[in-house]
Amino acid sequence: MRTALIWSMCVSMALTCAYALNFYVTKRQASLEEMVQKERANITIIGDRLFIKVPEGKGNKVEFDGKFYQRDASIWAPHVQPWTEPPSMFWIFMTGAFSLGFGGWFWTMATTITNTTMAGEKRVKRFNFDFFANLTLGIRFFAWPTVLMLPFLLVAGGVAALNPLVGGILAAVFMIFPVLVLPAAVVHMAQRFSYRAWLLFWMTRDFGRSIGASLYVFMMMLFLVLLIPGGVAGAAAATSGRLVPWLQSQELAATDWLSANVMALEAGGNMRFLMFQMPLVFSSSFAFFCVLFGLISCQVVFMMRVIGLYGLYFRADLSIVNEFPDFERATFGPRYLAFLVDLIIMALLAGVGMFIGQMFGFLFSMYGWSFAAQGALIAGGVASLILWGMYFTLGESGSARATLGKWSIGIVVMQDDGLPIPMPMSRDLALKRAASAFLSVLTLFIGFLSCVWREDRKAMHDAMTKTKVVWQPETT
Repeated sequence: MRTALIWSMCVSMALTCAYALNFYVTKRQASLEEMVQKERANITIIGDRLFIKVPEGKGNKVEFDGKFYQRDASIWAPHVQPWTEPPSMFWIFMTGAFSLGFGGWFWTMATTITNTTMAGEKRVKRFNFDFFANLTLGIRFFAWPTVLMLPFLLVAGGVAALNPLVGGILAAVFMIFPVLVLPAAVVHMAQRFSYRAWLLFWMTRDFGRSIGASLYVFMMMLFLVLLIPGGVAGAAAATSGRLVPWLQSQELAATDWLSANVMALEAGGNMRFLMFQMPLVFSSSFAFFCVLFGLISCQVVFMMRVIGLYGLYFRADLSIVNEFPDFERATFGPRYLAFLVDLIIMALLAGVGMFIGQMFGFLFSMYGWSFAAQGALIAGGVASLILWGMYFTLGESGSARATLGKWSIGIVVMQDDGLPIPMPMSRDLALKRAASAFLSVLTLFIGFLSCVWREDRKAMHDAMTKTKVVWQPETT
């Protein structure tokens, strides 16, 4: 029941945030298009850009979106501009955060129950829901299939550039494989060192060695877990032409009743949306998903037990790695996998940075500065660099001694001080290491590749800061 409640909460909040995003974008776009019509003689839209032409003559200016332009300008078109503004970025971030919570709880349960089952314990001890911890595991939930199938997804992306439909079909076909190898991947993820779950070679090998059991578990998962939500999703897609208008009519009727009997609020206004529409969408979504996830939550837990038994009986075939010699240096492969995971997180942080940049751009525009758009981009870039630096610095100098990417693989960063038990990095040293890594980027990543041929397995930024990347020892 707790699983159903957590998943219902996360999915309902994600849908509500997406609904708020759609409301803002739709209303803002309509407002901008209305402004364009008023200044049609001086405004031209070409593709994604809006061009403002100020008439010649002293003192002439064009007003658009509350700003006065005294010289020609180019800004985003009305169908693009709302997506670049702070409210949209906020709702996109919140939608993503709650989506990560859903995936994180799945991964928490899967690894915990699998590990308990493989240890021979019959009862799973109760474990608490930590939203922020689940966010980090949620990143793993979405990053794992992406990293695993990256070569094939790149091929699908290239095809999509020529034919989006064919590229999308290819990507969907390729993503079937992570579902097939999910039992083996969960077993590896439940171990102390999980890097083999991220490698296509090892997952293919494990799948081949236990193909019968893997397919059996997949079929059980398909019929016990995926059948009901898949059927609901299929029915919703098939009837979307009638379902969506019906839901919209029910929402309108409910909000009209609330406005007439509870509080009179203007139709289409922000207050009506905030007071009536958002709570209505959340509550109805929550009730629906409580029923849906309640029907499958027991089966989900059962399937995680099955995966644990799968790992128990095929332990020898899965080539599980549970230990390395203490402080053994990590080679290029695991470090590259960690980098790919960190790259996904850096992209998310870049989104936060651009949100901050847009806030500065909004502030600049309030003062009427002509370089507001350029200033927003610069501020966003600087904010992204700062966030990236904080991510690597705080992660590698903290108790985990690793970023989320390194932690997912099972490697940590320590000082190369020659002591039997190396010292963890200070925050200053971690900051220097992050700055040195940026210099490695300027070498077109050759600095990162140096760990391939160096005997001490050090990249350029490791050598510059006298640090090393090692497999997580028992003593950490």
